[in-house]
Amino acid sequence: MTPWLVRPSSGRKTVHEWADEVASVGMQEKSSNGQSASSRGTRHTASSTVVEEPSGLPLPAVQPDRYSISHRKRKTARFGRLKTLWVEFKSRLGTGSAPSSSSVHDESAVDSACLPRRGSVDDDDTVDEVVVDRVWSEEFHSTPSHSDPEDATKSKSGSNQHPAVLSDSASTIEDSLWDRNGVLIFLRYRVWRLLVEIFSSRFEDEKKESHYRQEEWYIKKSLAVVTSIWLIISWVIGCAFSKLPSRTFSIGDNIFFFAVASVFTIPLIVMVIYDWPRDRPHIYQVTVLLAVWSWSFYNIIYMRACGYYTQGNHQNPERCEGRDFMATFYYATALQTIGLFGLKMNRFPAAIGALSWFLFSCIVIIPVRPTWIRVMLNFFIFHAFLIYVHYMRELSERRLYTLRDQLKIQFKATQKAQINERKASDSKRRLTS
Repeated sequence: MTPWLVRPSSGRKTVHEWADEVASVGMQEKSSNGQSASSRGTRHTASSTVVEEPSGLPLPAVQPDRYSISHRKRKTARFGRLKTLWVEFKSRLGTGSAPSSSSVHDESAVDSACLPRRGSVDDDDTVDEVVVDRVWSEEFHSTPSHSDPEDATKSKSGSNQHPAVLSDSASTIEDSLWDRNGVLIFLRYRVWRLLVEIFSSRFEDEKKESHYRQEEWYIKKSLAVVTSIWLIISWVIGCAFSKLPSRTFSIGDNIFFFAVASVFTIPLIVMVIYDWPRDRPHIYQVTVLLAVWSWSFYNIIYMRACGYYTQGNHQNPERCEGRDFMATFYYATALQTIGLFGLKMNRFPAAIGALSWFLFSCIVIIPVRPTWIRVMLNFFIFHAFLIYVHYMRELSERRLYTLRDQLKIQFKATQKAQINERKASDSKRRLTS
């Protein structure tokens, strides 16, 4: 055992004596181990140098800074920022937290906290009556759309309000052209309301509508991310197969593929990840509309510009760089369907895009190719049916949400009634015991 580790039998050595003894032991070990003089000599010299300090600490306490805990913390902190950014990005890819309403237990806890403390009842006191403390909190009601109209009629009939006298201007408005013409009345009160209901379905309660939008986006965000990736893959395939050995990119191809289509397609995945369909719906809807219908419009423009249907040029394989335009109706139907059911595209911009392409194709292609009338009729019927199917699907989802909301309200009311009954029975037992 080394002498400087042995406790002296008599007396206590000073710090300097103990340091000198440690230094001498280190020098002896250095001379005895000659084969590893370079490595061990450095270690013992460092230790001897350290121990000559006034502190006189042993070797493990005076290790270099690279072995310290603070050095390891600084080393791991370099990647802390990158790790934080990566975790935030992964949380953006997810659907987030589900929207939830207030808990009944929390409300009951708040109600019980508002109750005053009752003093203890002595056994000698006489109780003449039983007093039950019961705090009625805010009652649960359904949405205003489910209220009984008869109650509102009865409440209005009991008031002492006099019927208002119509002025001359009001009678003039009621006798306007919209109220005297049967066709205009039908268009205003039937057709217009039907169009508004189809293209802009909403709940009357804004709070209920906002909660429905949040829940819908929570469910469909993962599908929108996958669909935006598919749209980017479709753009890559379109660019790759347009550049074949027998074809060359024209100026229009370069402008469309790499300046127009890429600008409208690639940002969609970023918008979906950062919840633009929910937070910035107008900018997102315009971007989706341009990304979906730009391919269809470009095919029709290129077909007309190269003269594909003029003087039998569609039978010439060298005309229009050998293109056959077989993917025209793929872009006109598939992208619209994917946009409606995957990218959360609204029906109104979808109808605008389909109607615009229908009119543009009829004006540009049908004069030189009359057989396109049959194809365009099929296209119009298909998109009308597609928008109707999407409307019925959303209508069923809204009805299902209303049913879930009513069940949730009924469950909360039942749970609150059980809590109040339990509190009443506890109060009665405490007062009558």
